[in-house]
Amino acid sequence: MVDSNLNVLAAEKELESSAASSRQESLRKEMKEEKDEEASIENATPDPEDDGEYPSGMKMAAVVTALVLSIFLVSLFHSVIKVSN
Repeated sequence: MVDSNLNVLAAEKELESSAASSRQESLRKEMKEEKDEEASIENATPDPEDDGEYPSGMKMAAVVTALVLSIFLVSLFHSVIKVSN
C-alpha cells in the first residue's frame, strides 16, 4: 500500500515537472517570437518615394469640384430655409 502511494506520488511529481518544463518551453518560444517581431519592426524603414495614394489630375479636380458644389448646395439650402422662416 505504501509502495503504491509512493509510486503514485512519484508519477504525479513527474507529470508536474514535465508540465512545468513544457510551460517554460512555450514561454521561451513566445519570448523569442516577440523579440523577432520587435526586431523586424525596428529594421523596417519607410520608403522615401512612397507618399501614399493621393489623387492627382482629373481625380483631384473631381474631388475639389464635389467639395465646392456640396458647400454651395448647403449654403443655398440654408438661405432658402432662412427666407421661408
